[in-house]
Formats: sequence, structure tokens, C-alpha cells
Amino acid sequence: MSHANLTLSYYVWAPDSKAGDVVQKRQAILAEHTEWITARRADGSVLYGGAILAKDVKLPLASNPEIAGTILIVKANSLEAARKLIEQEPYYKAGVWDTSDLKVAPVLSRA
Repeated sequence: MSHANLTLSYYVWAPDSKAGDVVQKRQAILAEHTEWITARRADGSVLYGGAILAKDVKLPLASNPEIAGTILIVKANSLEAARKLIEQEPYYKAGVWDTSDLKVAPVLSRA
């Protein structure tokens, strides 16, 4: 196998917490979350991010879908660095995500 053009990034699966009113917490810090994601995209540390939906939907959306968590692809020098980056995310710090079930894994891909 050729190792040319390989890149390493990290997949983050962050399901929402089942404790408390997560919908209210999510809404309360949405602007802070959006600013954090925008800044990390600008510096290249977040390559992709999106909401995990509780069920399939059709576009265009007729209403706000139920969100079950967040998925991110991040660029970092190590698994530990990826975890430290995610620990600074506003949803992580506010308890929106179930941090006991959060998954971070390396992803090897072709450039």
C-alpha cells in the first residue's frame, strides 16, 4: 500500500446528554458554539461539523428537527490533542454532550 497522499484527522461522535434540559442548554449557548466552530474552521482545526438528527428528514425542512448530538472531523497532531480541542467546545463544557459516551477516533484518508 502506498502511503502517498495520506492524511490523518479525527472523527468525533458527541451524542447529547440525557440529563437535564439539553434542548434549552443547546439554545442558550448556540451563538457561542457557532463562534467556536467558525473560528476552528478558520484556523483549520475543524474540517467538518454537523448535527446528528434523531430521525431522518426531508429537505427543505418543514420544522426544526430533533437533534441527538454532534459529529465533527478535526485536524490535530494526535488523539490526545483532538480530545483536548473538543474539551474546549462550548457544548462539551456546558454539558450538552454526554461526555461519557463521546467517541474520538483517528481517520486515515487519501488527500
